[in-house]
Amino acid sequence: MKKRHDNGLPVLKTKSEASQNPEQFALFLEAVATHVGTTFQEAADLNPILTDPFKDLMSSLLRAIPSKKNIILEFGYDSENDVEEDMLESITTLFEENMKIFSQRQRTMRNNINKLYVDPSFFQH
Repeated sequence: MKKRHDNGLPVLKTKSEASQNPEQFALFLEAVATHVGTTFQEAADLNPILTDPFKDLMSSLLRAIPSKKNIILEFGYDSENDVEEDMLESITTLFEENMKIFSQRQRTMRNNINKLYVDPSFFQH
């Protein structure tokens, strides 16, 4: 696995190569994680593929979709009925801002997926 690809990543040709030399495989995973972290925006959203390359990244991201109910619970209320009106306005504003951030993460994820899977230099041996 000493050979390096054009993008600087070590080349791992087979799964058996990884199982025969776990220390080298750990170095390979570290190199991939570093590459992902320095190449992509919102790189943390790509972390699931570091352990499972076939992971559906968008479904992983969708599990983190903001909800007003969760914000209410984070503020220590049991339900929306327990929240004072002025606090409910603040929670609604916070929810709207979280949704904007989430929408941007979705756009970024789509771009990252295109870069990751469409850019042939990432996976070529």
